[in-house]
Amino acid sequence: LYFTTVEGEKKTEVPNPKMTLLDPVPMFTRFDIGYHYPAYLRWKDETIANVKNPKIEAIRGTRVTLTAHANRPIREASLRFPEVAKLIPGEGIPGKPQSIRFELPPLDRDGEAQLWFSPSTVEKRSETVAIKIAVRPDNAPEVRITKPEKPEIELPANASLSVDGFATDDYGVKSMTLKMKLVSPVPQELADRPYREGKDFLRAKDKSYPIRVDYKDTQKLPELKTADGKPVELKGGEVLEYWLEALDNCDVPPAPHKGESQRQRVKILPPKKDDPNQQK
Repeated sequence: LYFTTVEGEKKTEVPNPKMTLLDPVPMFTRFDIGYHYPAYLRWKDETIANVKNPKIEAIRGTRVTLTAHANRPIREASLRFPEVAKLIPGEGIPGKPQSIRFELPPLDRDGEAQLWFSPSTVEKRSETVAIKIAVRPDNAPEVRITKPEKPEIELPANASLSVDGFATDDYGVKSMTLKMKLVSPVPQELADRPYREGKDFLRAKDKSYPIRVDYKDTQKLPELKTADGKPVELKGGEVLEYWLEALDNCDVPPAPHKGESQRQRVKILPPKKDDPNQQK
């Protein structure tokens, strides 16, 4: 402000009046998003701070802590989470009257969270803020049989079935199994053949699981058993179906995820007689 008196004297020293800008309505101004990942991933928790336009994005099973900061002291706040019947109340933060914290359920599927607050002032509650939720799935293992290369082969009833293959997973393969069943002439479930006798693939050094496991094993056909442990006698003419199954290391229900290879078949021929030159 400047002025000149009627006597012609000028005011040259300028005072410094203070001005305070108030937001016109109560609102959230920024957010902190804390991610607490499932234990099987072995990822460190992380927090993304000072987000103005929040979006929650993480793998399925992740727990999220959402801290919202407002332009008014918060009296109470609520959050509506997808497929949760009751509203989730906000938890106040000591010494920070303009901040509120929400503990969200483990992420399960895509959706949208909605939250709002009522200020301690006489003003009405804030407008609803919508936050998109994007959930990344943990995919099932991919499993392939590389040998036998043909989808259908023939073997004598007293021969052995050799199978090569592999399984890959985005976070870790926990186990593999050779699955078998008779499809002809009478359908019958057969006992599984767990790879490496069902040994868990957990690596002791760093408590992790391999992303890829190579499979190489042999099943003697005369040693086949039914699912309840009874011997199976093959005479020829039967058709055996087999495939590889892999489980990943996911521990978020309904885990683990199961992957299967293509299904291949063996036509059983009559037992092969001993070759007189075999001993030689």
